[in-house]
Amino acid sequence: MNRKTFFLIGILLICIVVFLAYSAYEAIYGPNVDLSEPKEFFITGSDDIPNILERIKSDDVLREEQYLDLIAERMKFSTSTPKPGRYLIQPDMSVHQLLDMLRQGKQAPISLTIRGKRTIEDLAGFLGQHLQHDSLHYLQAIHHQEYESLCDYLPDTYEFFWTTNGSQFAQRMKSYASKFWEEKQLKILGRDFTPCEIYILASIIEKETTYDAEKDDIAGVYINRLNIGMPLQADPTIIFSIGDFSIRRVLTKYLTTPSPFNTYLNPGLPPGPICMPSKSSLLAVLNASKHDYLYFCAKADNSGTHAFAETLSQHNRNARAFQRWMNQRGINR
Repeated sequence: MNRKTFFLIGILLICIVVFLAYSAYEAIYGPNVDLSEPKEFFITGSDDIPNILERIKSDDVLREEQYLDLIAERMKFSTSTPKPGRYLIQPDMSVHQLLDMLRQGKQAPISLTIRGKRTIEDLAGFLGQHLQHDSLHYLQAIHHQEYESLCDYLPDTYEFFWTTNGSQFAQRMKSYASKFWEEKQLKILGRDFTPCEIYILASIIEKETTYDAEKDDIAGVYINRLNIGMPLQADPTIIFSIGDFSIRRVLTKYLTTPSPFNTYLNPGLPPGPICMPSKSSLLAVLNASKHDYLYFCAKADNSGTHAFAETLSQHNRNARAFQRWMNQRGINR
């Protein structure tokens, strides 16, 4: 073999080595995820490493998957302990980035907007739909906490890891509520309130109106009643007491429904909230309007707004007009 041939073979071998090295580098560190948008990938406590690798292959997220097992072995991913969680596989991720994310447990948080729940059971059902555990787990966990009232669960948008358990959820919400209330003035229209009392009153206002502009006035009506010892006589508490949320018209026969939540029979605030109020309803109580109104009634104009009155005679006129309006439309329950 002459020197020229030897030299050409050497160049060829170098090219082959460089090509193999480049191919290996690209296989490990080059863009390999073939997605146009992020894709959720869940790991549960029952998953093992072989199952995880097979799912990556079967999900068709990689352009080239033939080296996945080898790369996983070289990265010692194959001998790592699976970390349950919700992960986001990003477009153009490398295999190294993907496996390293899973190996280190770099979960992607879930954004949850918590609002409008009527009971702890409703809240637990919502959590069971979006987090790792089922609704019974969250319900049992919440009931084992000292803070099982809805009062400790403020409406807002939160970020949680998918693996958040019931105890972690309850403690997180309790901490958030404590910070929220410590900044608030709880003496309103001359009356001292606890955070839970404000929450309870806000829950009634939430079911009285969908119009934020009049919530401050409705809050003022109820606080005026509390200040003079007048029963709240809040129709939403009657509906809650009956448990039939399809009721559109609170009839006289419903007013004697035996329940601690019946504010026609029982003075003061009910023993707990009738729903999770919106933030606007909470702020309405904190910023209740100062006025002399003791009554309000839905207007007979299909607007969903209310007519306010200082005297019972004024209120009765408003109420009769609204009753005629309902009769004309056949609303009898």
